[in-house]
Amino acid sequence: MVHFIWATASYSRIRGAPGFTAIGRTTMALGTLCLAGLVLLSHGLPARAETSPSGKASPAKTAASFDCSRARTGAEKTICADPKLRDADREMAETYHHSLSAGMRKEAVQILRQDQVEWLKKRESCMSAQLDSDEDAGTCILNRTKQRQVAMRSLADNEHIALLYAVTIIPSDPKAAAATLRSFDRSSLATGWLAYLARFVPESGVTNQEGDKALAAATASIHDEFAVLKDDNNPNLGPLLLLRTLIDNDDQRELLPCAHLFLFKRHPDLAIAAFGPLYGSSRDADAPYCEPPDGLFMLPAWRLLDTTFSGPIGSVMATMGTMGYGSLASMKVDAVVSDLLPGRLVKDGDVQLKKGLDRLKAWSDFERIPKDNIARAIAATPLVERETTAWIIKQRGLAPDQATLAARGMIGAYLNRWLDFLKDPEGVGSPEEQ
Repeated sequence: MVHFIWATASYSRIRGAPGFTAIGRTTMALGTLCLAGLVLLSHGLPARAETSPSGKASPAKTAASFDCSRARTGAEKTICADPKLRDADREMAETYHHSLSAGMRKEAVQILRQDQVEWLKKRESCMSAQLDSDEDAGTCILNRTKQRQVAMRSLADNEHIALLYAVTIIPSDPKAAAATLRSFDRSSLATGWLAYLARFVPESGVTNQEGDKALAAATASIHDEFAVLKDDNNPNLGPLLLLRTLIDNDDQRELLPCAHLFLFKRHPDLAIAAFGPLYGSSRDADAPYCEPPDGLFMLPAWRLLDTTFSGPIGSVMATMGTMGYGSLASMKVDAVVSDLLPGRLVKDGDVQLKKGLDRLKAWSDFERIPKDNIARAIAATPLVERETTAWIIKQRGLAPDQATLAARGMIGAYLNRWLDFLKDPEGVGSPEEQ
């Protein structure tokens, strides 16, 4: 089902993602915080392929995380003799380096180093301990290596959750947020947020000098020649453009989904510009959008209205060009801002709704939108208006007359934007021609 405007189902399909399943993973990670002191890589070295005398990688041996020609302990020799153990050891090394590159607090890194010797002893004990009858030394090493990798991921998740949580408290406790972000001194995401605090939240205590240094460091961490990181005409847009790229590059952002949601409420115009159709291409599909947070577009009336458009939208999306993703990006950020700040739609509410309904009534391309769908959309509009008005009064505190106008503006925006998309998904023609 397609929800207002550019919903999760369509978004996951466009991104090629298998769906957002990180909420369950977050719950698990929070429950395993106590594992923080147990994690460390066996050697902490990058994988390196062994070579034959000719200098080429030996086909008989995949690389472990250490130089097998220097293996001395029983566990190391056992690892080097078994391709499965080498693969497991190398994968653990990759997880370790990925965790460090994502940024961890100094205390967490110190715990890793302190626990390294204990874990190596535990792994080495596989060579001498009395093992279960169905477990030989190799199986013991493999199991303990896998356990270490799970623990390492849990620690990395917990650290990242702490970073993202610091972002969520910026509106309520900016000084505490800044203190936590500073502790992630190796995280480009944390330094990007410090640059934001220096520019927009002086009460955070982040000075301009500190912010400039953070901005330079975070910008230098991005190795993408096509990334848009500044706007010479609007210096205030730069920190948000930088955050968009950093959040986009953060493969753990779904551990605490949309920690940056407050940006759309505090700086709606800047957030629309930074997180919307920046590239006008399929690259916009991967931007770190936020779903509207409080269930407005899951109301029964909205779901009913969605059913009239979901089929036609799916057909257009299947064949649209790359610029269509930019159109969808624009609708996505509009939906978030409309949910958070419905008062922005009050002024032209009646005009927008009338325009949308008139366009529906005049629609003639019934191959794209069947006539029955048009009739059902028009019939659903009064119910959508009533439910949306009640929601806005309760959730956003607008007066009834203002809430009604905002609801009409929201419905009108929905109808007009989707009709524009269905007629011209790339947005290259005249949006109101029918």
